[in-house]
Parts: sequence; C-alpha cells; structure tokens
Amino acid sequence: MGDLFEKMVENYRAESRAFWEEILNAEKILSEEEARDINGIVVKVRKGV
Repeated sequence: MGDLFEKMVENYRAESRAFWEEILNAEKILSEEEARDINGIVVKVRKGV
C-alpha cells in the first residue's frame, strides 16, 4: 500500500509541476503597466473606496 501511495504522490507532483511550468512560462496576457493598474483597482475595491 505504501508503494502505491508513493507512486500516486510522485505522479501528482510531476503533473502539478508540468502544469505550473506551462502557466509560468506562457506568453504574458497583460503588460506590466496594465497589471499595476488592475492591482490598484482591486486594492481600492477591497478597501471599499
């Protein structure tokens, strides 16, 4: 049973790692300036301003 669990965990780690590598290395959809603008808006909305 321990071997099965170990294989399941390793498989999960590998799939998770591949998923995040794809996300983090993909083409950006926002410029840095757009991201800062959106962040400023979100901060104001959360504060209720």
